[in-house]
Amino acid sequence: MELAAWGEPLVPFSTIGRGALSQVQAASWTVARTQEEWIVLWRRHTGTTTAPPFVDFSSQMVVGIFAGRRPSAGYEIEITEVVSTDRAIRVRYRERSPGATALVAPVLTSPFHIIQLPRSDLPVDTMQQQ
Repeated sequence: MELAAWGEPLVPFSTIGRGALSQVQAASWTVARTQEEWIVLWRRHTGTTTAPPFVDFSSQMVVGIFAGRRPSAGYEIEITEVVSTDRAIRVRYRERSPGATALVAPVLTSPFHIIQLPRSDLPVDTMQQQ
């Protein structure tokens, strides 16, 4: 079992989607442990009624982190690792902003990262890394 730098067991995960154009406009995170929750999350994220990618909820769950509305291109959010503690599944993520001198398009964006990981009934929490 691989461990995080501070000794917690790492949880493997895979990316379902990551980008800058979510329809979720408020900074938030969410967990889907059922197909019904996943459909609601996907529709909220895409703004459409298209079917979400397949997830086997008998063994997997979904976590999405949304940065909220940003004033330009150049913003990103990335889930960097997931660890398991005795009391919770902790999702660590990093946000990046464009530098002060960066040339970016003046368009509204809403960065997001959605992952699937092994199912757990433990509470999920998030922690932003610097």
